[in-house]
Amino acid sequence: MLQPLLALALTYLPVYCQVAVVLGFSLSFAGKVRNVPAFVRTITSFRVLPARHSGLLAALFLCAEFAVVLLVLLGSTFTLAGLALAALLLVIFTVALILVLVRGVDASCNCFGASDDKISPYHILRNLLFLTGTLLAMVPFFVAGVQYRALTPPEWLLTWLMAIVSVAILTNLPHIARVLRPD
Repeated sequence: MLQPLLALALTYLPVYCQVAVVLGFSLSFAGKVRNVPAFVRTITSFRVLPARHSGLLAALFLCAEFAVVLLVLLGSTFTLAGLALAALLLVIFTVALILVLVRGVDASCNCFGASDDKISPYHILRNLLFLTGTLLAMVPFFVAGVQYRALTPPEWLLTWLMAIVSVAILTNLPHIARVLRPD
């Protein structure tokens, strides 16, 4: 009884999470690449590393975000590498956000492009939710003995629609929280 249910969960959930990772990192890359100088200023404003390294870090992060999207989309053995890179980036970004909040640094996130939004706990929550989804997307690579089946076109469409809605909510979580819980 548990085996068919597990197979069903392992069919839809990882695909949904992989699509969300691709969408999230695509939006993040596109937002940052549109205004690289603003992204460099954001890295500098975090005051985590010396300012002279901000340009190099911005370039590395942009290349890594693009690599995540490309690797996950390539599929097969590349997908796991892309998801592992996504998880690593999310841990790095989350630690940086935590350091900024703990030290009381007045900085904007610019996670999805230039923004005046100050970093809040909701930015950390958003990253942790993206990280959870990334880790869930990796589950099939480590679970043996489960029979997977390919998704039908309507299932793919539904999965993409659900991921689009989820990513739209997650990328705007700090804004949504501000509207629902004004100061």
